Amino acid sequence: VWTLPAQRIGDEAFSALTDQKNIYVITREGLVRKYACDRQNNPAALWQRPLDGAAELPLLCGNLLYAVSSFGTVYAISLDDGHVVWNYRMERKPSQMSLHGAYLYLATSDGCLRVINAE
Repeated sequence: VWTLPAQRIGDEAFSALTDQKNIYVITREGLVRKYACDRQNNPAALWQRPLDGAAELPLLCGNLLYAVSSFGTVYAISLDDGHVVWNYRMERKPSQMSLHGAYLYLATSDGCLRVINAE
């Protein structure tokens, strides 16, 4: 078991996901970080990617991490190196996100549903 202490205000972990080999931590200020653990179970930072606001609704699928920023930008981030594969700015910030096949379903609190190609 290990702990990642916050370095400053806003750096607190907001969400965490795992793909069995690595841990992906999303902070309150909108940084996505990838960590690997060595044999002694020590975390090693591999990359970090800033987003345009606090990230919400994270999903892992295949080789991508999907997240929505507090400004309504939907991101697809490569798990390999953290580069942004694509982003899409919604008029209204999604309140729900799900993935089925090659499509990302984004619902807003006012009843709008947007379906976009997730690849």
